[in-house]
Amino acid sequence: MTPAEFARRELFEKIGITNGRIGTDEVGQMTMAWGIELTAREFARLGLLYLNEGTWDGERLLPPGFVAEAWAAGDDPNPAYGLMWWRNTEDDFLMPVTLVERSGVRFF
Repeated sequence: MTPAEFARRELFEKIGITNGRIGTDEVGQMTMAWGIELTAREFARLGLLYLNEGTWDGERLLPPGFVAEAWAAGDDPNPAYGLMWWRNTEDDFLMPVTLVERSGVRFF
């Protein structure tokens, strides 16, 4: 089973992502960093999975502690990047960026 097939069976199908596509490179390796295609609703399902610390309908899909580790600051040279997540928080955004505030919401 390829990593993409595993992700589809063990994660996507369990949280209701049915049309998602995971890209692969020229040798068939999964390119999650830039090659995932989902609808906005499907991405929202991933967000809900993370907000629920890796559980979906009472079933643990991600190992305990994984979500906290994924959102933790990365190492130098870019602490704004965790495990596949752009953090860009007020304390660790990657320069050069522009801070814009609109209706009380801060955008980097």
